[in-house]
Amino acid sequence: MSLPSSGPPARSRSRVASGLPAVTPDGIVEAAMRLTAERGLENWTLRQLAAAVDAYPAVIYHHVGDREAVVRAVAERVLAQLPSPDPRLGWREWFAELLGGMRTVLRRYPGSARRLALFGPGLKGSDRFITAGTALLTEAGFGEEALMAYNSLLCTASQFVSMEDDRNPVDAEEYYAKLYQYAINRTLDGMAHRLGEILGE
Repeated sequence: MSLPSSGPPARSRSRVASGLPAVTPDGIVEAAMRLTAERGLENWTLRQLAAAVDAYPAVIYHHVGDREAVVRAVAERVLAQLPSPDPRLGWREWFAELLGGMRTVLRRYPGSARRLALFGPGLKGSDRFITAGTALLTEAGFGEEALMAYNSLLCTASQFVSMEDDRNPVDAEEYYAKLYQYAINRTLDGMAHRLGEILGE
């Protein structure tokens, strides 16, 4: 009499038999992106994500990790979609392009703006923005204030999108788009004024 196999569960074997694609880390994160677009980053569970890829929650843990690890991966993938302005632009034009495009991307994935505001510098891929942005600000004359100026600009944009996510004003899209752009422009005005003070102009 043969002993039962200690191999993978029948469900894993049935994926191949039924023609289902293999579960991969990339597929899991893509499914989490879709759930985030539909429900918001904080409004889906690991069990729901497992159901979306037709697997057990343990498979999610095996390939990506716990829910926090998946959320981080989603935030990093959202971050990768942000525009990359031409580094030859002046500091104000560079930030106007970056921040101007941020709202469109972040609003596709409700909740990602709050994650970016709280943990942005620690996310994989954030260094490309931090390095370029602070270099432009330093070159412009912000000096030791360059990193503070960078963080103020990014946090202002993220917080305005977070507010919009919370209110979800589907009937006031045009107003919130204008409000966001107004806030960005006035924040840039304030930074330009501060630069003038630093340079003694």
